[in-house]
Amino acid sequence: MRRKNWEKDLGPLQEKLLKYVLDKSLPAAELIVKDDNICLTREDLWSLGLNQCMESTIGNACFKIIREAAQKHGKDVYIADMYVVPTWKTMNVDPLSSLPNNLCSKDAILFPAWSMQQNQLDHYLLCVELQFQKIDIQIFRMKFVD
Repeated sequence: MRRKNWEKDLGPLQEKLLKYVLDKSLPAAELIVKDDNICLTREDLWSLGLNQCMESTIGNACFKIIREAAQKHGKDVYIADMYVVPTWKTMNVDPLSSLPNNLCSKDAILFPAWSMQQNQLDHYLLCVELQFQKIDIQIFRMKFVD
């Protein structure tokens, strides 16, 4: 059986870097990753590595990787911003105003659907409006921290 990447043991350098990034004794606001307009602090990364809920900045960074992977395969993908989607549930916001005018020309549209349920954590469900031909896209849940 083939092992998946996330099941592999970390190398010594990766382990050292992970310990540094997740170290709670270091400043939470320290900038760890900057890529274009995406800035991730140590505190953002804590939401991935310390068994906590995922912060939307991390989700948007993950979606950026998905978008770039799709572009490498010649696909034009629109992915909704994880900070914008929760605002769609309010009555005074028109969700269509945050979507691009050329939405119909996209090969795929991905948006994290915001779920609010009584007595449960609010969370996202990744909904796939259009699928790539011959590519399976799974639905998954993420907890959200406001």
